[in-house]
Amino acid sequence: MAAGKNMGLLRWLCRRTCLSRNLCWHLGFSRSAGHLRGAYGMPSTQMPGSCASRSYTQLKKLSEQDPDAFWGSLAKDGLLWSKPFEQVRNCDFTTGKINWFVGGELNVTVEVARKHCDFKILLTASIAAEVSSLRNTSTAMLDEEHMQLLESTCRLANTLRRHGVKKGDRVAIYIPVSPLAVIAMLACARIGAVHTVVFAGFSAEALAGRIQDAKCKAVITCNQGLRGGKIIELKKTVDEAVLTCPTVKYVFVGNRTENKVPMGKIDIQLEDEMAKESPVCPPEALGSEDMLFMLYTSGSTGKPKGIVHTQAGYLLFAATTHKHVFDYNQGDVFGCVADIGWITGHSYVVYGPLCNGATTVLFESTPVYPDPVGEPINNEAWEWYYNVVGEGRCKLVDTWWQTGYYFTGDGAYRSNEGYYQITGRMDDVINISGHRLGTAEIEDALDEHPDVPETAVIGFPHDIKGEAAFAFIVLKDNIKHTEQEIIEELKRTVASKIAKYAVPDHILIVKRLPKTRSGKIMRRVLRKIATNDITGFGDTTTLDDPGVITEIVEALEKYKNNSCTGV
Repeated sequence: MAAGKNMGLLRWLCRRTCLSRNLCWHLGFSRSAGHLRGAYGMPSTQMPGSCASRSYTQLKKLSEQDPDAFWGSLAKDGLLWSKPFEQVRNCDFTTGKINWFVGGELNVTVEVARKHCDFKILLTASIAAEVSSLRNTSTAMLDEEHMQLLESTCRLANTLRRHGVKKGDRVAIYIPVSPLAVIAMLACARIGAVHTVVFAGFSAEALAGRIQDAKCKAVITCNQGLRGGKIIELKKTVDEAVLTCPTVKYVFVGNRTENKVPMGKIDIQLEDEMAKESPVCPPEALGSEDMLFMLYTSGSTGKPKGIVHTQAGYLLFAATTHKHVFDYNQGDVFGCVADIGWITGHSYVVYGPLCNGATTVLFESTPVYPDPVGEPINNEAWEWYYNVVGEGRCKLVDTWWQTGYYFTGDGAYRSNEGYYQITGRMDDVINISGHRLGTAEIEDALDEHPDVPETAVIGFPHDIKGEAAFAFIVLKDNIKHTEQEIIEELKRTVASKIAKYAVPDHILIVKRLPKTRSGKIMRRVLRKIATNDITGFGDTTTLDDPGVITEIVEALEKYKNNSCTGV
């Protein structure tokens, strides 16, 4: 359990919390009943037969028997359309055509304004931002209950418009979880610009790659960030990244700290410019299938992939799952500790809660600061945690995608002609401290070292991170540096090209890798070795030389004997 200085915040959260396994919590604060509303903030006097008047069982049955009626009713009751849609969906799996709410037009920020400004219960979005104090080791809570979310969104949207950002332009957001990050996302959506949020721990090279791929016209960032009691040099990283990004015309810089940072020709001080703007910005009417945002994910190959999410379908799905999966009720306070650089943060920190009129909690720091958890919880500790800290109200929630499906483990893509091509194993993607990362990305960074011809990276269980990276590397003959010097260089390379969290916990030098006769690395063998499971390796008859297993096991034993590795 977290201890000491972190317990105050932990108890504050847990006494109002239903913790869940996917890093979300549901805070049961009570508020005045005020105006009763339906499922998505609409008045309770909706027409009979609408989804809002049905029980969960009835909704489930309707969704299975008549999906068009289910989603169509939710869309009509729950979203405000500037132009009604003509068709719920037009989908053809054989051709890959997927269109939802055909012909409709709306703006997602109107939903936020409608839910938070038209009702006295939540006049504005209430955002509580947890910030780490650098002056001492305690945790400070900043409660912005009456923050003018819509006004700030409009001022930033007008600032972007004045600098030439328009509908369809891409804007990169390189900001930690904070009110400004939410405002930046909504400001882009207000004017029809496409935001792409990049996790604020990525290196300059990783950031540049995403900016280049999306062809971003502008970047929104802060002078610095705060995480785990440390200052993160965000502006410095952006400065390095945009040197190789010719599409970037402006970098908008907000102030998270009082420290000054160098400002160049394309840099714009954000607060000063927003103060000049009107707090009113007419929303751009956008088609249901217009792009809302791009979010980059890691795959089984080295290059990150930009996933496109469109307007109406995404917003409705985020709001629906937020309401039913987390049992959100009007007046509840909802928190999700996922980073907004990932899809969970987009859906359950920003769009889902705000569309439902919820107060959303923004957690800027890390749950393991200032004191790490450090060990798996046992039954006795859990009973104490559940009954004493959580007062019997902390419920474990299985992730909603878990039941009824199985994972084949193979990645594939389908061509327009209907052919499938297997791209590789999807279990080559690991999750380090909540960050989804392809092992191929780490391997690509390691392979750039001139003394390293071959690498293989696998994930292994980690008590704190969930998973960590374990790298097996082969060195060339006649190397000029010591093995330890090369290992340190490799760690710096991975930190520079990806992020510090991607640096392998263990780098083991081996003579060769276990390969099949066709030249494919047998990663399951490496995974068993890395987890000290050497009782049986299964069928190894396809290995070119089964003796390689003994070589690697002996190398690992030598590695463990020479260092305090914890392997």
